[in-house]
Amino acid sequence: PKFVAKGPKPSMKMKGYQWTKIPMNQLENTIFKEIDVDNLLKMDYKGIEGVFAAKVIKKKEKDPNAAPPRNQQLIDGTKNQNISILLSRTEIINAILSLDSTVFDDLEIVKSLVPLLPGREDLASIKGYLDSGGSVDAMANAEKFCHEISKVPFIAQRLQGFVFKLQFPIKEADINPGIETVSAACKQLMGSEKLKNLFRIVLQLGNFINGGTFRANCPGFQLSAMSKLEDVKSTDGETTLLHWLATYIQENHKDLLTISGEMEKVKLACRISVDTITLDLKQLSDAVASLKETLTEITPYNSKDKHKEIMEVTLKESEKKLLRLRKLHKSLQDQISKATKFFGEDPKKTKPDELFKHFADFFDRFDRAIKDNERKKREAERERKRAAIKKKQVKGRGVVKGRANMPDLIGELAL
Repeated sequence: PKFVAKGPKPSMKMKGYQWTKIPMNQLENTIFKEIDVDNLLKMDYKGIEGVFAAKVIKKKEKDPNAAPPRNQQLIDGTKNQNISILLSRTEIINAILSLDSTVFDDLEIVKSLVPLLPGREDLASIKGYLDSGGSVDAMANAEKFCHEISKVPFIAQRLQGFVFKLQFPIKEADINPGIETVSAACKQLMGSEKLKNLFRIVLQLGNFINGGTFRANCPGFQLSAMSKLEDVKSTDGETTLLHWLATYIQENHKDLLTISGEMEKVKLACRISVDTITLDLKQLSDAVASLKETLTEITPYNSKDKHKEIMEVTLKESEKKLLRLRKLHKSLQDQISKATKFFGEDPKKTKPDELFKHFADFFDRFDRAIKDNERKKREAERERKRAAIKKKQVKGRGVVKGRANMPDLIGELAL
């Protein structure tokens, strides 16, 4: 069935509110199914008409000799490159040359060791030198390092194991807060009665503003409509529909003024990339699988080699933590999908950070509109007092003579 908005229609042409309708058959399980559209809120429709009536603008004839507009595109061609400077650091080089085992306490240093492992050409050069009668003692420290480390089987895999051991808790610590924040943001949005009331006001206001046009009779709107409230300018260009909304709420629904402060998790969530969380989780999964396969191939090098023993314990602990992260991630994906659909958006087209940004941006604009209204109210009050004082002075004794009344004037203006 076609949705027909209740309430009056404007008696004149209005400024258009460019929202995008959500079809009736797509409203199921959205916020708009929880909004009571039958009981209309009290609104000053005549006042809205007076502020947002459309101007009748005469079309100007185009100048045939006018030069066509020129568009300029500025493309940022700067590319960031990751340049490793680790090898220029003296302490790292010394640690490598001295074979200091304590270097394995630092993730970045361990990662820097991997590309320093001797390649085939390096080993061939060393072998050629030794075969020709050269002495290990006579080799430089770097060559000694390459010679000694080449004797350890699966050295590259062992170093990757150290990288995994140090990196897993860091990745886990990055993923956990992101999941918790986005999950809390979904709950804040879907559980907010104030947000439902705000959407109810916007829906009723928009259907009146757009009355008599193809944008009327809107059963629900896409989130982009919230940012477009500021685009609807008053007839005199002095205010916007967002400022009108803020005034209406300040005068009739004061409880909604705190909505922005109650959405802190939403503001944080718009800075979190769920795609990055998903990628980090995949990298952890791949790393666990790789470590598991590697450990089946590695055998102890000597009696002091505890690598496999330690890494098997690490692997077991990591698998348990990974399973927990996967469950949290799956739950988060379900929450995000549900929240996105709840606000009439398509989860396949709207990314989570985009969903939260719609709200975070709106709350910022809404707060600014409230402050603007308060500032204008103070300015209007000062102007009223000035006018009243001037009228009083003119009526009582004509033009004020001298400076006798200046203190009284200044005192009243300061109130």
